[in-house]
Amino acid sequence: MKSHKSRLVSVIIPTYNRAHLLGGAIQSVLAQTYQDFEIIIVDDNSSDTTQDVLKGFCDSRIRCVRLDSHQGAGSARNIGIGRAQGEFVAFLDSDDSWHPNKLSKQLEKFQIASKEAALVYCGFISHSHGGIAKKEFFRERCYEDFLRRASGVSTSSLLIRRSILNEMGGFDTTLESSQDFDLLLRIPKSHRIDYVDEVLLDYNRSGESISCDMEAKIQGIHKIIEKYHDDIVRLKIRHLYFLRLGLYQFLAGEWEKSRRTWLIALRCKPLYFKLWQYFIVSLFGVKIFKYVLELKKRLLIQAKNKRADSAGKALF
Repeated sequence: MKSHKSRLVSVIIPTYNRAHLLGGAIQSVLAQTYQDFEIIIVDDNSSDTTQDVLKGFCDSRIRCVRLDSHQGAGSARNIGIGRAQGEFVAFLDSDDSWHPNKLSKQLEKFQIASKEAALVYCGFISHSHGGIAKKEFFRERCYEDFLRRASGVSTSSLLIRRSILNEMGGFDTTLESSQDFDLLLRIPKSHRIDYVDEVLLDYNRSGESISCDMEAKIQGIHKIIEKYHDDIVRLKIRHLYFLRLGLYQFLAGEWEKSRRTWLIALRCKPLYFKLWQYFIVSLFGVKIFKYVLELKKRLLIQAKNKRADSAGKALF
């Protein structure tokens, strides 16, 4: 590993009623090969044994901010940013964990390849509650690339210059979800971003996480469409956002509304096969829809992971 000048990293861990998972997240930070960091735990008014878990860690680099009322992950992260002292800020959700060289690899990218970069993210393994593990690699570097993806990356994969976060005003708390995606759209509009093309994070899609709250997802995607409407129209990608919105509506039980949303998407791009798949399968009811969606996801992930493993073996 190439050496780099020691620079303080502020690691912000927002948590709410995840005492059973929080310790593992903290341990993954303490196990980093790069040790010049501070850990800021933002307890979003938990009612479980979170504070007892924190008492079990005797490390002067760990600080806890306990909120008097539950404010949500975005606000908790922004409060952590306000308390941060590091040149860089990293985020870690309390149900995720880093690989030991996560910070080191990203700081090397900042120093060697991207001296002017504002943000560096990394690949991760996504674990769903159904036991599916999926390797996720993203290589977008500009605003329009991320807009075309129509979704963000895990917040736990980000390492950002604190000065940039302050310039951007942190996370937009008017969004109930997609706050990380919104940040990934705002930063590359005026700054360079880069990535480490390696898996450095285990990202968990637990049933209690914001990523599984369909009502929040619906509100978030509505806000994204509204906020970036002109560019979405200019790039002719409205169908991607209405596909996602319709999916969230369907999974939330808003079946008729979801089909109307998909019809709007089909008017934008009549030959988009994935839209027709969703629309037709939805006619058989939510149970069949979820089964087909889960089966398709498993098959795609197995094929993708097999290709990734084969590519890795070919290097040796």
